[in-house]
Amino acid sequence: MFTRQAVIRFQSTLIPERDPGAIQTVQQEVEGSLNYAGNAWFIRYEEQAGEGTGPIAVVWKVDPNKALLLRTGEMSMRQEFVQGAKKTGVYETPYGKFQMAVWTTGFQWVRAERSGTVRLDLSYDLDFAGEHSKVSVQIEAVWSD
Repeated sequence: MFTRQAVIRFQSTLIPERDPGAIQTVQQEVEGSLNYAGNAWFIRYEEQAGEGTGPIAVVWKVDPNKALLLRTGEMSMRQEFVQGAKKTGVYETPYGKFQMAVWTTGFQWVRAERSGTVRLDLSYDLDFAGEHSKVSVQIEAVWSD
């Protein structure tokens, strides 16, 4: 089993189909952990959803063919990403549950253990609450021994 403390760098870009000029980009750099067990990598960290909310625990489980995003806290979600496949998920907030669907159009998992880095690049079409958007996500975990 491989376990390391890591710096997690996350960036997502959302382009709404209805208003392509209203691009939303989120960038974070946080302390977290990276584990390898049972043929899967686990990237764990906490994020803040906004003012007045508690932390949200985030876990990315990644294997060579798919990724699973789990978020738990005041807002929670479970979403699977598989290249070329449409997967449904649920996003739960204090205001209710929302169905969502993603069609993964790009999936790349890069491991460079000698340099202490793993990286996941995703692109997907998102259907959420009646809106359609294009999304790209890059998440990188960097550690040192």
